[in-house]
Amino acid sequence: MRNKKALGQGILVIRLGAVGDVVRTFPAIALLKASMPEARLCYMTEEDSFKLLEKSPILDEVLLFPRRRLSSLAKRPFGAVYTFLETLTFVKNLRKKRFEIVVDMHGILKSGLIARLSGAPLRVGFTKEFTRELNHFFLNLQIAPAPSSQTRAERNLDLALGIAPSSLPRLDRPAMPISLDLDASERDRLAPFLHGLAEQKAARTPVILLNPFVSKRGRYKAWPLGYYAKLATMLHEDLGAYIGIVYGPGEAKGAVELERASRGSAVLAPQTSLKGLMALLSLAHVFVTADTGPMHLAGLTAVRIVALFGPSEPVLNAPMGKNSVVVYKKAPCAPCRNRGCIARVCMRSISPEEVFERVRALLQEDAVAK
Repeated sequence: MRNKKALGQGILVIRLGAVGDVVRTFPAIALLKASMPEARLCYMTEEDSFKLLEKSPILDEVLLFPRRRLSSLAKRPFGAVYTFLETLTFVKNLRKKRFEIVVDMHGILKSGLIARLSGAPLRVGFTKEFTRELNHFFLNLQIAPAPSSQTRAERNLDLALGIAPSSLPRLDRPAMPISLDLDASERDRLAPFLHGLAEQKAARTPVILLNPFVSKRGRYKAWPLGYYAKLATMLHEDLGAYIGIVYGPGEAKGAVELERASRGSAVLAPQTSLKGLMALLSLAHVFVTADTGPMHLAGLTAVRIVALFGPSEPVLNAPMGKNSVVVYKKAPCAPCRNRGCIARVCMRSISPEEVFERVRALLQEDAVAK
């Protein structure tokens, strides 16, 4: 967060929930900052995304909606009382910010209530058909996305354009609203692996990173670990590629399992934060991943993405930018949000052979371009 006092009106952007959803607001944030550079631009999100945004070079302040703390308080004896008092403090502190505009990019009951309780005279969000849980009742300026806006990132841009004083060109790769500086401990831990990736790239070896993990709530979107192992073997043996397995906190066990299953075809990267992952992506040719937060982060970089889709709608949720290809086998039950699905027919219908061909095509395309 910047120390200097921002001039002009205060604008609060609200997007709670998953990291990938927050990342898809970045083009809209960049447009708001470019069109109203003197405005005090702030952002409210939850714990995981707060860590990603808290040292943003273009946001004046990042506010935390303490979902985990409120959930924890609710489980205590007399939890309702503690939760009420904590919520009251949160609202009082929010109103002290005296925002003039709130842009609700989430569109649910919780975000609508926050917008209303902020005291902002102008509360901007989507029209009824693009919101849930009666969110539209808390807004006094509702904007319908343009018919041509198919992805969530494009729809968020439409909200920003609805209040921007001047129309600006849409940016395929927006100004980065996150700081890419790593803390000293992570920088030192990643340095040897980053050096190795740089050497492989300099030797013209294809560098491919695999992200086999999704969030706990998104397990139904995961591609089977055995498929990643077979893909790694094919890429290493047929293309001579250097394969790295990337993972975050709590995912080390699965990463080790995949390394063993690949029988030497893939190597483990060090565990990374989201910012650390972006450092690795900057040295890779191709990134293979399911529909998850790291996929959307990769859309902010130059890496080529092979995005594996099953239960989620790829048109709406595709990575940003023009560096991706989507592999999608629509099942009769898709799209769905059946988080308890065990069969995952949609994801299992994507074969390692098909993904291999997509990766090879991207590498050949890049080779021709050079």
